[in-house]
Amino acid sequence: MQAQPHLMYTTTLLRLFYDPGCPPRPGFREEGFAQGIEGRFPGTMLARREIFDRVGWFDPAFAVAFEVDWFARAQDMQVPSDVVERVLLLKRIHEANNAIQRERFRREWFVVMRQSLLRKRRQSPQSIGM
Repeated sequence: MQAQPHLMYTTTLLRLFYDPGCPPRPGFREEGFAQGIEGRFPGTMLARREIFDRVGWFDPAFAVAFEVDWFARAQDMQVPSDVVERVLLLKRIHEANNAIQRERFRREWFVVMRQSLLRKRRQSPQSIGM
């Protein structure tokens, strides 16, 4: 980020791994276990302080999709960012990542995507066919 001062934040790749004895989970992308996936998670983010003045803080109304909401707001605002193409975070999948949390995440994700769509419509109605 020192070499590219226009960037407001960066993220890195992350690699998933199962806790011993934890069964494989449906819907998890296998490449996340092998070579790593782009990690739009707070744990992979390095951000300039002023980005939070622009995008806002993580919304506590979202218990499990708070990061999806924040990154969607940043993307909708076209905040300059980049991905460091190295695995710098390992994320453990364990029994406490249960179906209840996944269902709550799914519900919150739909709310976040709806809010993003509404922001885009307010910004540029003609660009989405309205």
